[in-house]
Amino acid sequence: GGMGYTHTFKETLNGIEVAPGNSFNYSFGMGFAINNQITMSGQFLGAYQTETERDGVELLGSSREPMSLRTGLTYRISKGSYLEPAVTFGLNDDTSDATLMLSYTHKLDF
Repeated sequence: GGMGYTHTFKETLNGIEVAPGNSFNYSFGMGFAINNQITMSGQFLGAYQTETERDGVELLGSSREPMSLRTGLTYRISKGSYLEPAVTFGLNDDTSDATLMLSYTHKLDF
């Protein structure tokens, strides 16, 4: 599980001051080892993004609350090397319908 906060800074674009909303995010999930090389995992991801401001005025209806469900399979290729395909499904209109991901992780020993 985890929690986080993202602060966004104001920016002036074409003479208009825009302040994207800040974001509070959270996640929780679990994994299950099938054997010593394969692990299945699932994770719920959520966030609350505050209203965007334009010239100091909040734009009503610009806040978002994206929620999604991620499932993945981690495969240990060798000691310290992992390959993980994953699919994330959006649970509401504030997220994309589906996202495919493929990540490779390699642990560096110093």
